[in-house]
Amino acid sequence: MRNEKDPHQAAMERLEAERICAEIKELTAKIPPRLLSGGSVNLVRQYKKVAAKAIAAADQKSPSLGKLRSVFNEIRSFY
Repeated sequence: MRNEKDPHQAAMERLEAERICAEIKELTAKIPPRLLSGGSVNLVRQYKKVAAKAIAAADQKSPSLGKLRSVFNEIRSFY
């Protein structure tokens, strides 16, 4: 038998995933201030990679909560 989550825990995880997806979309809709103030080419490349990965994770139909947390922390590090 699979280890199933109780309905309350599953609902809480869905809410957290939705919140993280919304925050990822909000963050990636604007350019980080440190890039606007003349960030290096490498930093811009890193940001573009991380932003693309974060957007892809947020756009998945049912993304993994662990993956969302990971990419959210990565994208947040640029702000």
